[in-house]
Amino acid sequence: MDDQIYSGGFYTLVKSFDRKRSQFENWADVLPAPDEDLAPFFDRTVLPIAPPTRRRTTDIHDKLNDFSTQLTGHSEALLLHALLIAILRRHSPPADAVTLFFRLWSEYGAQLVKDMPVRWMVSAATTFADHGQTGDQRACGMGLSVLYDTLKLYESERTCSGISGRKLFKLKPGEKQHSMPLGVSRYSFKGGDLNQNMLARL
Repeated sequence: MDDQIYSGGFYTLVKSFDRKRSQFENWADVLPAPDEDLAPFFDRTVLPIAPPTRRRTTDIHDKLNDFSTQLTGHSEALLLHALLIAILRRHSPPADAVTLFFRLWSEYGAQLVKDMPVRWMVSAATTFADHGQTGDQRACGMGLSVLYDTLKLYESERTCSGISGRKLFKLKPGEKQHSMPLGVSRYSFKGGDLNQNMLARL
């Protein structure tokens, strides 16, 4: 009997993940030269782009339209950053995209995060996990990525309860407190330090 949580196991998960990672067409159309001055991107504002009549998810121009809508009113530097992340998430990322991504962070990191939506900070952390230039960058990026994804999972489940994130769950009269999976002990919301330890490790 197959007792795996996901049919086909780890191999199937990786295969499904890889199917979504073919490189975008026309990526070179939206990137500046790797040695171009990036300062002007912070002075220009993103304007919305009219949606294409026919959408192609493999074409970077459709991503450009999506991100322009999301980042309307922000600097073009954030739009460039988003496009670089999208390109770097795919197979065989071009060297120019890698160079531009790390130039943005090394030369303009403080300015970049000043107005960056949290959604893009999370994506940046995942990109550092995949492409970090040092072991520390990759480890910190992966740790933050797992932390953010964990938060998204448990907070999504919490929304089904109707209880805000600032209130503790309480058992109703007659309800049974079920055991934890994998034999782990229950976390103490009042006195536990697991959350602090996770952040300290990062």
